Amino acid sequence: MRLDRTKQAVPWGDLPLALPAMLDTIQMSILARGREFQASHTVHVDSLPALVKFFTESTGFVIAPWCESPEDEARVQKEAQGVTTRVLVPGSGPPTSGCAICGKPATTEVVWARAY
Repeated sequence: MRLDRTKQAVPWGDLPLALPAMLDTIQMSILARGREFQASHTVHVDSLPALVKFFTESTGFVIAPWCESPEDEARVQKEAQGVTTRVLVPGSGPPTSGCAICGKPATTEVVWARAY
């Protein structure tokens, strides 16, 4: 298997059962690896300087309160060199703090990231 570089001989007649099981194992492992990466590379910030600092020093995802202003998104894209919104955090509700970019009342939390 590609995941651990092991080789496994499977009799031709067993392929209809063995192959789906192997593919399930591979898919679950890749999904777990992706979720682990996401969790270890996601931070919450409450200011533009913190957002810019994160993307200057590392890669990953930033969750921050946002007022959904296109001007704020353009500002982040300029100051953090290409970072843009990716997704509104589902079910987050209105944040209790102000927008991390401009300080106005935030309406949602958003995930920021850089496309590669």
